[in-house]
Amino acid sequence: PAEYYKVELATDANFTKIVRSILLLEEFSHTFRHLAVGVIHFARVAVQTEVGISPFALANVRVMGLPTVPQSCALVARGNLTLHMFWAYPKDFGYNATFPDSPANSSVVVVAENELGASVSSAVLSSDSRQFNVSGLLPNQEYTFTAHLQNTVGRSILNCSVSALAVALPSPPLSVTAIHSGVGSINMTWSAPTDTGRSGTLEPIVGYYVHVIEQMGGGSVSTFSFGPNKFLHDFTGLAIGVRHKFVLQAVNQAGRGVAVEVLRTAVQLPSAPQAVQLLVSGNVSVTASWFSPADTGALSQAFSLVSYVLHLRRMDGSLVQEKVVDATQSSTSFSNLIAGVEYNVSVSAENSIGRGTAAFAVARALSVPGSVGQPTVTELSSGFGISWSRPLDEGSAGTISVNLTYSVFVFNDAGKSSRATVPSTGVKSLSLNVTSITAGNAYFVAVIASNAAGSYPLEVSQTTRALYKVLPLYGGIAPPFVSNIGGKTVRVALSELQADSSTAIAMHIPGTSTEVPGHVNVTNQISVFSFAAPAMPHGGLLQVEAEVGNLHGAFPVLVIPVSKPVVARIDPHISTLGVTRSIDLLLEDFDASAEAMQVLIEGNVVPHSIFGQRVSLNSSSVTTAGVFQVTLRFELAPHLNTSVQAIFVDNSTPHLKSISPSISSLYGGASVALAIEGLSANSSVQFEMSVLGISSVMSIVSVYPNGVRLKSSLPLFTDSTTAGATNFTVQMGGNVILQDTIFLAEAQFVSLSPLIVVRGSASTVTVRVANFGTVRTASDILVTVGDMAVQPFVTSSSDLLTEMSFSTSKLPVGSFAVSAVR
Repeated sequence: PAEYYKVELATDANFTKIVRSILLLEEFSHTFRHLAVGVIHFARVAVQTEVGISPFALANVRVMGLPTVPQSCALVARGNLTLHMFWAYPKDFGYNATFPDSPANSSVVVVAENELGASVSSAVLSSDSRQFNVSGLLPNQEYTFTAHLQNTVGRSILNCSVSALAVALPSPPLSVTAIHSGVGSINMTWSAPTDTGRSGTLEPIVGYYVHVIEQMGGGSVSTFSFGPNKFLHDFTGLAIGVRHKFVLQAVNQAGRGVAVEVLRTAVQLPSAPQAVQLLVSGNVSVTASWFSPADTGALSQAFSLVSYVLHLRRMDGSLVQEKVVDATQSSTSFSNLIAGVEYNVSVSAENSIGRGTAAFAVARALSVPGSVGQPTVTELSSGFGISWSRPLDEGSAGTISVNLTYSVFVFNDAGKSSRATVPSTGVKSLSLNVTSITAGNAYFVAVIASNAAGSYPLEVSQTTRALYKVLPLYGGIAPPFVSNIGGKTVRVALSELQADSSTAIAMHIPGTSTEVPGHVNVTNQISVFSFAAPAMPHGGLLQVEAEVGNLHGAFPVLVIPVSKPVVARIDPHISTLGVTRSIDLLLEDFDASAEAMQVLIEGNVVPHSIFGQRVSLNSSSVTTAGVFQVTLRFELAPHLNTSVQAIFVDNSTPHLKSISPSISSLYGGASVALAIEGLSANSSVQFEMSVLGISSVMSIVSVYPNGVRLKSSLPLFTDSTTAGATNFTVQMGGNVILQDTIFLAEAQFVSLSPLIVVRGSASTVTVRVANFGTVRTASDILVTVGDMAVQPFVTSSSDLLTEMSFSTSKLPVGSFAVSAVR
């Protein structure tokens, strides 16, 4: 059968307001026109046949019309050669103004055209878009932007069209400066840019923009906008010591132009200079000195100073002198002041914003002191003494007592061309003794006073007569040699007389009228004079007086029948049995032929021959090795008998078999045992060990057929002695019989425990030291902890290792160095 479709259109869902109703034959769509825009219409469709009508199928839709034009269109320059178009919502998107919401199927069409009408850009934007921009345009050209709205029905009948010129961003501002203008302030100046943004025409600058950024991790940011006619601004309240970046841009219609950046650190006035001193530096002159301020204006940051300003005033405040010196200086002087007047100096530092706090110092100006006058010279037995008085003018015009020192000059001539001694400078007393003189010289003396301002001019003011020097010994004169009896010559040695053959020596014998003329011979730094002694058949003491220049003394001369022989050398001092049969004794200051003499070896008379001062004896009677006494015996003068020791070895020379220990303490006190072979001796023989010129007696521990074992304690060496291998000698009877090497070691800490103790407890610290030498009592050691001396207890001590301890109960809390000194 034929099918009909019944279609009804109503404005309500209940279809009580049906606006259209039609019957269609085999059609499946229908368009209803001229409906109410913006109103929701409801449609229903049913199938109708001869049998009847089916149920309705439903649908609805809001009726749409054409949209209206976008509103409030505008075109402006925004950015370099960029135009920006803005618009507002249209009054009607197509649903009537009563329903203004933009449907999803609406859009905005925008077209940009140049002056020739050619399109330079276009876009279809969503209906909720409100702006459109085009970049890369040509300068000085006018562009037209047109916009209209369209929906599914069609496009708006009208459109909006706006025109504008493309403008470039301005160039950077010129002549930009930024200077410190005060505490925490930077003054910035600039001038207009050369290019305002539009070539050939004047596109006015609308203003300037400054961006201030603290350059310290996440520092604050401030922005400032200024009008087109403002070209300076003082930025205040900036953080002191913080570096700030100032970003300056010119602004025109297109926006902010190319930026100029300036970096500056905000500063304050500098603090006061440090360590200011005012010291006397010359005759009525003072010098101020200082160190740079702790803060030059930028706290811990470096900031250049401009200068230092100094004001020198009297203590009443009156200004004497003002100085401005370069910031690189740290001192300056003030001269032509008044002696004795006290002055005050203030020192201030200046940076680019001004002058900081002053620091002060005070000093009293001094003049050079006056003359000490005529010094007094007093002859002494070992030179001469000089004394003087303080000068009347000490340099302060009598206002205060001034610290004075004195320089003493000694010259060989009045013209000061030949200086006898280096001057003694810095003398604080009013006297000085001069002992370094040359016998027979006269000396010229000068004494000058000095204070902080300087010294009095040098001038010779006192002289001495010819002076001589005798080393004080036994009343001023060294003891003489003995004299032969009966008119023989007396030879007397005066040590360090420093005389010569022209020196006059007057001597006489007290109680007699005999004047004894002296004659000087200078030999080996000993001045020897001689005279004929009177006859004294039985010998005795003869008292002789002598005068040498400024010296006077008396000395005894022992007159005896014959002078006692002195054995200067025994050659050889070690004889080999069966090889050497002759031993020579060389005598000093003795005529062996003057008296009958016998030579004995261990009490046995041996043959001998006399050749002036040499006595040669035959040793064939000695058949065993050992050390033997050789005696010179005088029958008529037993008091002249003298003995020496001779060594006889059995076809070998003494040599060191062992030394124990081989390493000894540098600080002495250790025992050393030597085993020597190739030598025979008895317990009466004396041995000495010499190390670094210091001798010590060695005791005999044991004697065996071909050797001895000796023991000694090493001496305490001087501070200058260094560790290491050094030679030692062994002497027997005054003769060197052995030379070898011993190793001296420095003391070293082995351990110190415990290293940490609890204060106030009864703890002890144990110290172990190697190569310290044998310590017998605790009083031999000084132990200090920091600056505190402590009493040690010696636990054990050997040649190579010493252990001691001390209590910590009285020590304060802290870390201390421990030292041990023998």
